[in-house]
Amino acid sequence: MSIFVVIEGIDGSGKTTLAKALNDKLESENIPVVLSREPTKGPHGKKIRELTKVNRPSPEEELRLFVEDRKEHVRDVIFPSLKDKKAVILDRYYYSTMAYQGASGISMDHVKKAHEDFIIDPDLLVILDLEVDEALARIEGRGAGDGFEKKDFLEKVLVNYRAIKHHNLLILDASSTTEEMLEDIWTTLCDMGIK
Repeated sequence: MSIFVVIEGIDGSGKTTLAKALNDKLESENIPVVLSREPTKGPHGKKIRELTKVNRPSPEEELRLFVEDRKEHVRDVIFPSLKDKKAVILDRYYYSTMAYQGASGISMDHVKKAHEDFIIDPDLLVILDLEVDEALARIEGRGAGDGFEKKDFLEKVLVNYRAIKHHNLLILDASSTTEEMLEDIWTTLCDMGIK
């Protein structure tokens, strides 16, 4: 059974750890699964990473790059995997672009419209909800943060995430353990018929 799960949240909320834990759980249940993330390792994804290390491009240029990267991702990874009846777990998707580019001044509706022609809607959208101070403490704890200059921006991102709607939305308290969050996702997936 193919099922498409997207895990979202602000930096430091634990998305990558949870996505990996869910991948391992599905593998342990002998469910074929593909774990991927955005930005991808493709040419547009690499360019996004390079630019953010130097000078962030304009929000419009950043949006363009994310859309191009995502088009390739949907075409080359997500669609073929779902067609092959595999579960797909994604660490970030276009909801991230809505939340982050939205915080940079582009309307969330505009971001959504830029994806309408090609996007595949996930079966389950998981948003990890975490206060910004705790997220920043986690980021700094792993030596990856640049402190309070991000705080105002991440507050805006968090507001945007909390405004996102989806037909099958699971909001998890990201101050919980990975195991607790995984259990909540697994229960939801079982209710959806994955097992």
